[in-house]
Amino acid sequence: MNSNLLPLPTWSKEDLAVLDGTFFEAPQICHKAKKKQCKKYYESIELRKGFHECPMGLSSYSSGEEGQSIVTAVRIADTYDGKKLKQEDAFLPTLPKKVVLDSFFKTRHLTADGHLKVQVKAPLEAGGVIGAGAVEDKDLVDFSLHEIRKFNTQIKRCAEELMLSAINPDNKFAGYVELKSKSIFASSSMLSTRLSVYDFEANPEIITSSTQRASLYKKFDKARRVLDVYAKDQRVRIDQFVGASYYEMDGYQVLDFLPFVILENAIKYSPKEQDVSVVFDDTHSSLKVTVSSLGPKNTKEDLREVFVKRGRGRVARSLDTSGGGYGLYFGKLICDLHGINISVDSDDSVLSFNGLEYSMFTVELRLQK
Repeated sequence: MNSNLLPLPTWSKEDLAVLDGTFFEAPQICHKAKKKQCKKYYESIELRKGFHECPMGLSSYSSGEEGQSIVTAVRIADTYDGKKLKQEDAFLPTLPKKVVLDSFFKTRHLTADGHLKVQVKAPLEAGGVIGAGAVEDKDLVDFSLHEIRKFNTQIKRCAEELMLSAINPDNKFAGYVELKSKSIFASSSMLSTRLSVYDFEANPEIITSSTQRASLYKKFDKARRVLDVYAKDQRVRIDQFVGASYYEMDGYQVLDFLPFVILENAIKYSPKEQDVSVVFDDTHSSLKVTVSSLGPKNTKEDLREVFVKRGRGRVARSLDTSGGGYGLYFGKLICDLHGINISVDSDDSVLSFNGLEYSMFTVELRLQK
């Protein structure tokens, strides 16, 4: 019996086959594929949240949760190989990533509330052994709590300094209040984005329940202003933006996190007295945002790990031991949710600071209008 309640085809671990969706059948190419090859592929992506390309050239989406359905055997924008799929009429039209995510989360919300609760508890009920899925959730919770405590400590410290300075105010008090207020606002804003990201992982139905019109340019500008104090503390400058954009798109609240994590990483990993540049290239058909800064030298292997959960480059780990390797992982998921293509690059030329190798690191966002 077909247990797939999603409208799109999904992979079945029990049957070692792609099951038809409630509305769309699995293509013939899947029925002809080698089961061992397919099994190996789906096992490799089950705990890797995001969009993937299967060995046959079609797209898949995994929620990263053990036991959850993997949507597959369709063409999803930017994640399939057209050269392998010569007979286009044999497949569904190319689907936007947002359509696939909406379908997945709405179906799960309607059918799986009770199942999900059992699934979270199950690894602890089997002889008291914690499963891999539970460990992953614990890592995220621990990291989120670490980040929340960090920003809460900063807010508390700034508030205490303000109260102490207010006892005997001097001529510089007004400027001091403004500076500390900016620090409190920055920490509070960064705390809010972290909580949104945690909701995105733990309660995706909440995050994707409604959209509003959003401007990437305005969100980057807000992040720049909020991070100004942090940049000054690190003695790093965020240059005035090159170019502008008036384009607005439908965006979820979690989109706020994207410019924050990109600019925050650029500031955090940059040597002192360096600049971070942000360039907007807005045309009638597309929008490109390029963020460039001097950062730790990345090998090709490091770059492949950038968007993987807990993935961090060798030099980056030595520079900042407190990071969890979640930032660009979530950044990529947020981009996928909004139909934004994100890519990174590390320049071949190398500079040395304090015995560590640095090169120009670039994050590029591309959006088709």
